[in-house]
Amino acid sequence: MTRPASIVALCALLLIPFGVMSSVIHQGHVYALMWVCFVGLSLSLPSLWCRGFGLYVAGWWLFVMYRVWIGAAIPELHAVAIDAALFLMFGMVALLAVYHSTFPQQTWFNVICIAALIQAIIGILQVIGCDPISTILSSIVIVRGENPFTTPTGTLGNQNFLGAFLAISLPFFFRRGWWIAAPAIVLGLAISHTTAACFAAVMGAAFYFGGWIGFFCLAIAGTGYLYFFDYQHIFQADRWQFAADIMQKVGTSWKSAWFGFGPGITWEAGNTPHNEYTWTLFNYGSVGLGIMTGYILTAYRDNRVLFTAFLILCINMIGNHALHTTPTALLAIIIIALMERERKEAV
Repeated sequence: MTRPASIVALCALLLIPFGVMSSVIHQGHVYALMWVCFVGLSLSLPSLWCRGFGLYVAGWWLFVMYRVWIGAAIPELHAVAIDAALFLMFGMVALLAVYHSTFPQQTWFNVICIAALIQAIIGILQVIGCDPISTILSSIVIVRGENPFTTPTGTLGNQNFLGAFLAISLPFFFRRGWWIAAPAIVLGLAISHTTAACFAAVMGAAFYFGGWIGFFCLAIAGTGYLYFFDYQHIFQADRWQFAADIMQKVGTSWKSAWFGFGPGITWEAGNTPHNEYTWTLFNYGSVGLGIMTGYILTAYRDNRVLFTAFLILCINMIGNHALHTTPTALLAIIIIALMERERKEAV
C-alpha cells in the first residue's frame, strides 16, 4: 500500500465518526467507511491515471451523497452511485491483488488460456445442441434465457460477451505450447458471429505479427471491406444512433459536457450504449473520458502479448461494454495489473 493510502487508513478512525451525510447517523457512518475505503484503494493503484480516475469518481460520489443528504436529489441517485462505486471498488481490489501477486507472469497467462479454452469448448458444444451448463442447471433450477440454448454464449450469457472474452484472450495462445489450442478460440469467435470481437481479434493479430504497419494496413483494408460489403450492418447500426444521442444529451450543458451525469446513471431504461467510451462520457463527462484516453495512450507496450490483448480490448470497447460485464472486466483488470507490474519491474 502506498504512503498516501496508509495515511488515509490511519485517518479513517477520526473521519468516519463525522460521516453524517444520511438521514440516519449510523448509515452515514457506513457510507463514510465505504467512501474512505474507496479513496484508500484509489491512492493505492499503480498508475497515475488510474489513481486520478478513482479520486474523480470518489469526488462524484461525495457530491451525490451530499445532494441527497440536503434533499436536492432523490435517494435513488445515491443508490446507483453506490452500485457503480462498489463495482469499481471490487475491481481495484482485484487489480491490486494481481499487481502484488507473487505468481509468475506465465502462470497468469496460462490461467487466462485455460479459462478461454473452457468457454470456447462450451460455446462449440452449445452450437451442436449439447449445452452442458443448461443441462446441469436444469437439474437444480428452472433455466430461462433470452437466447435459444443453441446460441454460443459459454457461461457468459450472451454471444457478444463470449466473443469479447475469446478475442481478448487470443494473444495468449500465440505463445509456444499454446498455439495448438488457438484454432478452438478462433472457431469460438467465428460461431459467436460478433463483428466487434472478430474485428478486434483480427486487428490484434495483425499488430502482433506485423506491428503497427500491419495493424494500419489491415485497418484500412478492413474498413474498406466493411464499407463496400457490409455497410448497412456496420455503418447504419443502431449503436451509432446510441452514440449520437449520448453526445446530444451530454452537450445540453457545460456541466454535463465536462462532468457527465454521475456514476451509475443509465443512459436509457433497459438499454446500454454498447460502447465503453460513450458510456464513460455519459457518466463522467469529458474529464472522465480524458483520463481514460490518457491511460490508453500511455499504456505499457514493451510486452507484445499483454499490449496486443489490451489493444484488442480497446477496439472491442467501441462496439461492446466489456468493462461492464464482470468476466471481461476481470480479464481486462488482470491484463492492466500485469502491464503495470512489468512496468514497475522494468524501471
